Amino acid sequence: MRVIKVGLWPQWLINSLPNRNLTNANNLATKQSALSQTYLWQALNIYDDILDTGKNIKKLPLANFYFRNFLQIFYESKPPLILKTRTKKLWQNLENFHQAELKQGKILWIKQKIKYQSSSLILQLNNLADKSLVLAIMPITLACQKKQGLNFWQIKKLFELFKYLLITKQLADDVKDWEDDLKSGQLTIVTKFLLDKLQQEKIKINKKNYIYQTKIIFIKTGALIFSQKIIKISKKTRKIAQE
Repeated sequence: MRVIKVGLWPQWLINSLPNRNLTNANNLATKQSALSQTYLWQALNIYDDILDTGKNIKKLPLANFYFRNFLQIFYESKPPLILKTRTKKLWQNLENFHQAELKQGKILWIKQKIKYQSSSLILQLNNLADKSLVLAIMPITLACQKKQGLNFWQIKKLFELFKYLLITKQLADDVKDWEDDLKSGQLTIVTKFLLDKLQQEKIKINKKNYIYQTKIIFIKTGALIFSQKIIKISKKTRKIAQE
């Protein structure tokens, strides 16, 4: 996700809402939402990079700076209690996801055998958005400012829309990047599926041929299976958007 596109999410959501009951445009609120969204995205990128690679730890103060600025704009926008409560749950989900990532480790080669631990939290399709759903906070906050009287169920439905949008995007990214993820030892839904298939079919692999063997599995079964999953989730996302 490019920073410019992420910063435009709040405005995109406002433009997607029915025009009825919208308050007069507040350019300052819109600009602040875009700025806050960008701060959060920058912070999450740095945190994620540190957790995934252990590098760029020197950037941690910068990430904290971005995150504090996001929080300041968020609370100054006076979000409704419903949104504050939902936001706390999102932070907890994100923390749980990061803890699971740290515990599960990476794909390793031990005595010429590939080893990996899997976390049900990380590798469930329904949880793919837990790492990035916090990016829905500012768009929905702006929607609450612009469209007066959003109730609990409407806010819940907006979060559900973002959840399935982000699941679709993350799964598509994992499918596109599966080879790079495998080479770097990253365990994703896609790389785990391919490695499990190698074991199920009792295909002998080593460090020299395992990429080639997983490519065969991906072409034979993986590409079709995950394409169907992406189409199915996309249809569900569209249905939610039309409700």
